[in-house]
Amino acid sequence: MTELRNKILQSVSNDNFFEVVYQLYLYEKSDREKVASILIQLHNDNLIDAITEFRKVFKSATNNDTYLINRLFEESLAELDATVEAVMECIHHLSSQSDESISSMDCAFTNYCLKDLSRTDTAVKLALDKGGDWLNFVCPALVAGSKSNLQQYTSMALDFIRSENHELRTAIVFSFSMFDYSQNQPILGVVTSELKRISSVLDDNTLAANILRIALNFKATTQENKVEIYQLVKLILLKESDDISNAAAYGFWIVQKELSENILDLLIDKLKNTRTGNYRAFDNIDRGLCQLIKSDKYDIAIEFIEYILLKHPKDFEMKVFDSFIRDIYKHPKLSFLITRWFLSRKLPLCKACLGIIGQSYGKDVELKADNILISNSYADARMLVARKAVGWFFTSPISSTSYLISLIEHADDVEIVDIEELLFNPQIGRAVQ
Repeated sequence: MTELRNKILQSVSNDNFFEVVYQLYLYEKSDREKVASILIQLHNDNLIDAITEFRKVFKSATNNDTYLINRLFEESLAELDATVEAVMECIHHLSSQSDESISSMDCAFTNYCLKDLSRTDTAVKLALDKGGDWLNFVCPALVAGSKSNLQQYTSMALDFIRSENHELRTAIVFSFSMFDYSQNQPILGVVTSELKRISSVLDDNTLAANILRIALNFKATTQENKVEIYQLVKLILLKESDDISNAAAYGFWIVQKELSENILDLLIDKLKNTRTGNYRAFDNIDRGLCQLIKSDKYDIAIEFIEYILLKHPKDFEMKVFDSFIRDIYKHPKLSFLITRWFLSRKLPLCKACLGIIGQSYGKDVELKADNILISNSYADARMLVARKAVGWFFTSPISSTSYLISLIEHADDVEIVDIEELLFNPQIGRAVQ
C-alpha cells in the first residue's frame, strides 16, 4: 500500500499521473481496488487533486487507450470529495477523449449523487443551464433522486418528457426504466398512462422507439398496469420506422423471457413486417429466434421464419438467420424441419434447407426423415422428399444418404426400389468422390 501510495504521489509531482496510474491499474489486476482506494484517500486528504489529474488525460497522449483510466475514475468517483460541477466537467472531458459517451458513466454518477442527495438537484440545474450533451447528466441524477423520493423525481421526469426540447426528452426518457416501481405500482400506472398519451400525439419516432424500449422493461404486478403497458406497446408498434423495428427487435431478444405472451405476440407481428434491408433489426431477430428455441417455443420460431421467407422469396436468404442455423443444426427437430419444408413444395423453404445444411459448420450432419409427418401427408410424399434430398443436398452426401436410408424403413416395396436407385444417383456419387 505504501509503495502504491508513493508512486501515485510522485506521479503528480512528475506530471505523469496518467502514465503511472494507468500502468498500476493495468498490471495490478488483483489490487485494482487498492489503486482506487489510495487515489480516493490521497484526494480526500488534499494531497492530490484527482479531478484535476483526470482532466489532464488526452486521447492523443494515450494512444487512444482511455478505457482503463475511465474505469478507474468510475470506481473512485462515489467516494471522491468534489463539487458537482467539477465532477461533471471531468466526466464530460473524459468522454470527449474516448469513444465512450457521457452515459457510459451513468451508474458511477448516480452513485456519486447518492452520497449526498443535494447533488441531484445541483446536477439537474447545471445540465439544464449548459444544454447540449450535458443533458445526459439529467437521467442518472434523476435516478439518484428517485431513491429517496420516487414521486417527486418521477413528476420531474414527466415534466421533462413533455418538453419541446427534443434533446432533453431523448436524454431523460430512459430514467423511467431505471426508477424502481416495484413497491409503488400506482406511480407506474401514472407514468404508463402519460407515456401513452404522449405517444399518441408524438411525431418523433426516435423518442417513440425509446419509450417502447422502456415499456418492455416495465414490471407490472397489477392487472390494470399490465393492460396499460400492453396498450402503450401496441400504440407505438403501429408507427412505421426502422427505429421502432429496431427497438422491437432488441426487446424481442433481450427481454423476451420477461415478456407476457400477448406482448410477445405484438412484437412478433410487428417484426414480420421488418424492412428486409434493416440488418440491425434482423441481427436481433435472429438472436430472439434462438431464445424461442431455448424456451421450447420452437413452433413460433419456425412459423416466423417461414413467413419471412415466403413473403420475400427473392430478396431474403436463410443465412440472415445464422445464429438460428447454428442452434437448429444441433437441435433434435432439425430432421422434422427439413421434412416439413420439403413437403411444402415451396421453393423458398426448400432453398432454406440448403441454407441450413449447406452451412455444415465443419461437419456434414446425419438426417432422419420424419416418417410420421410423411405418412400424414399426400400419396407421393415419400418419393417427393427423397428426390428433394438428392437434389438439394448433392454437396452434402452424408446428409442426403442418411435421409434416404431413413425413408426405407416405412416405404413400400415399389418405393424401396426407387429410393435405392436414388442412392446411386450420379450427383451423390460425384459429391462423395
